[in-house]
Amino acid sequence: QNYGHTILRVVDWGAGLDMNFNWGMFDFHKPGFIKNFYQGRLRYRLGIQSYRSVIENYKEVGRSVIQDRIFLTEPQKRQLMNKIIWNAKPENREYDYHMYFDNCSTRPRDYLDTVLGGAIKARYSQVPAKETFRDIFRRAMAGLPLIVWGADITHNAVGDMPLTQWQEMFLPAKLKKYLGQMAAIGPDGKPMAEQKLLYDNKILVEAPEPEAAIDVYKVFLPLFVLPLIWAQMLLLVGGRNRSYGLIRLGLKILGGIAALFGLLAGIFGTLMILNWVFSGHEMLWHNANLWLFWPTDFGLVFCGLALLFRGASASLLHDTAGRLWAFYGAAHMAAMGAFIVLYLTGHIVQNVGKVLVFILPVGFLICALLFICWLQRGHLGVESDRQREELSSL
Repeated sequence: QNYGHTILRVVDWGAGLDMNFNWGMFDFHKPGFIKNFYQGRLRYRLGIQSYRSVIENYKEVGRSVIQDRIFLTEPQKRQLMNKIIWNAKPENREYDYHMYFDNCSTRPRDYLDTVLGGAIKARYSQVPAKETFRDIFRRAMAGLPLIVWGADITHNAVGDMPLTQWQEMFLPAKLKKYLGQMAAIGPDGKPMAEQKLLYDNKILVEAPEPEAAIDVYKVFLPLFVLPLIWAQMLLLVGGRNRSYGLIRLGLKILGGIAALFGLLAGIFGTLMILNWVFSGHEMLWHNANLWLFWPTDFGLVFCGLALLFRGASASLLHDTAGRLWAFYGAAHMAAMGAFIVLYLTGHIVQNVGKVLVFILPVGFLICALLFICWLQRGHLGVESDRQREELSSL
């Protein structure tokens, strides 16, 4: 729905025919649908619907419908109909769906290209597109900010590969745009100077455009960084003045933020590993964001909760666990540093710019504060049993 949809309408008033051919049909209730989608084995099919039923359905769900007529010669029309009739046979209706390379827009594109003698592919297959799959996904799904955010993190460099305008026509709006720039192809196989391929543009159903939503990245940074800065100030002032109340409050704030970040990082890290191993979508495999998001970051949840509920008396500040968390934080910071260097030197081609700007600073600051708290545990009042008992009573 967010990407748009392409339907081929065939009208023959003499035969009383007005049907829509739709290559975007699937059965959500089919056994194994979710599993097959995840593994890249989803089967779509050609659906045949009456014009009126389609229009009524789009009105009901509040989606716009724009129609363009396609200028074809009689032989081109017959050839296209023969292909559609073959495709409409029950044994030929299903196909292996791919979001970007084989969908409701590429199927009619390929049929039209065939009947036009390859003119569409010849014109657009070598012309660079201005957007990548990632750019298109961000724009098309802008109304669902959390999905955009999650997909942006879990999609790898395949989403940033250079595209041609031919490949870009997986998107219905791009198919309409580029076909609209072409001249019709005459009986001699040559472009017709005075006739466009698409003509007689009409809006059949008009619906309001969805409102743009917030950018989760821009919310994420202040949501995490401002409390961390506040925690750092409390720890600094409390440490200098030996104010255990300020220290305890600073550690509690740090713990809450660390727990929340650890939960998100652990989810993303685990999801990216599972995608790499089990998903059939190449775009979900080897992901540069694994430099930042580790499955083991779930441990930060327990670390953060210990600080949140126990403050400076938390054992992770003064026993073996504290040493382990200090080294874990140091390793994480080293990985983040390597992440930045690899990106800046061009060794990472995946578009991770927003992750580096809006998320990495949060992870780095959390790990740095945890490491500093362990190094400065004496100044935080956890050197002696007497002080721990005093803090526990606060």
